[in-house]
Amino acid sequence: YVPGVALSAIAEALVVVEDENGPQTLIATQRYGQGKVMAIMTDSLWRWSLGAAQTREAPYQRFWEQLLVWLLPSEAVVEQYNIDVFADHEEAFLGEQTTFSARLGKAFPEEVDSIDCLVTQPDGRVLPFQMTAGQITTAGSASFSGYEAHYDAVAPGLHKIIVTVRSLGEEYKSDELALYVQSYTPESIPRPANINTLRSLSRASGGQFFEAPEALDKTLRELNVNPREEESVEYASLWKTPLIIGCLIGLLAIEWIIRRIRNLP
Repeated sequence: YVPGVALSAIAEALVVVEDENGPQTLIATQRYGQGKVMAIMTDSLWRWSLGAAQTREAPYQRFWEQLLVWLLPSEAVVEQYNIDVFADHEEAFLGEQTTFSARLGKAFPEEVDSIDCLVTQPDGRVLPFQMTAGQITTAGSASFSGYEAHYDAVAPGLHKIIVTVRSLGEEYKSDELALYVQSYTPESIPRPANINTLRSLSRASGGQFFEAPEALDKTLRELNVNPREEESVEYASLWKTPLIIGCLIGLLAIEWIIRRIRNLP
């Protein structure tokens, strides 16, 4: 197995192995866009097929069969009361708007009683949003009829999203979708300039530090630029000049014609 694997905030470890450094992730999964992703951090699954329990429980074959069924649900399962939920991006920043979209399975009627998006914030509060019908466009430019809701991230941390559909007196819930909201990127953290660091940089590079724009403008105006002339020599081979080569070929052709006219060898 691959040690030291760090999972993202919205990933989930399905299988772990214990070693002297603690639990290590062996199989992890995560919802991504409209699909699912699984990462297997080992190349030794083939050993499962050689174990003594293979003849009784068939763990190797059962693992791959269930994995493929989970990743690629059959058409019969999709056509049931299935609710696909996805976001326009997997991570957001504080204050950034995220759009949650939902697509209902074929078993739902064309008109449902209500469809709500429940967002559980990191502090445990649940915010309900009513989803509106519309045309959803995917990242691959495909479009379909679905529902969407807009959410402005107001708290950093892990958010969990569930869509509930009420139809004909029944309530249906989707699988949980995770969205991680970051507070700031390192480049956008609001903080004052470090004057001491700027002074050290200017001193080490032989420059000059200015605290006021007026002082910088005055220094730039007082700069004396002394022009300097330099002589440069360029070397070019005559054999690489098309005009010279053309002239030589022309002279050789003329000489050959004159010799032919005069019957000279």
